[in-house]
Amino acid sequence: MIDVLLLVGVFAAILLADKVGRVRLHVAGNYQWWCNSGVDLFIGFMLFNFMTNMGPNAQTYLLAGEVFPTRMRAQCAGFAAAFAKVDAVTTAYLFPVLLADIGTTKLLYMHIAAGCACHLVISHRDDRS
Repeated sequence: MIDVLLLVGVFAAILLADKVGRVRLHVAGNYQWWCNSGVDLFIGFMLFNFMTNMGPNAQTYLLAGEVFPTRMRAQCAGFAAAFAKVDAVTTAYLFPVLLADIGTTKLLYMHIAAGCACHLVISHRDDRS
């Protein structure tokens, strides 16, 4: 069932990208689910898979194909995908270190600030086109 929601999320992204907007779907895909039991955890994981594939996963590839000029599209899309992978690995290793050094509250505020900054940059880029 969890894997089915991966596919459903991609199909939802295909259907909603033009209607809802790429940036809105990207942000909606980062919705948080709080778990109080094993059932909540399972439902939350299924929702996470759906939202991730509807939002950040699908929109990352869609936006790269639309934003970059044709002559450099493949190179820039590849760079964007590679940078996202480097960021994911760096975060996986750096998060526990920062959590131990600066604490949960400061770390979460750093993530909020980074997310807001990225959203502003993407929104500004979206408004100009």
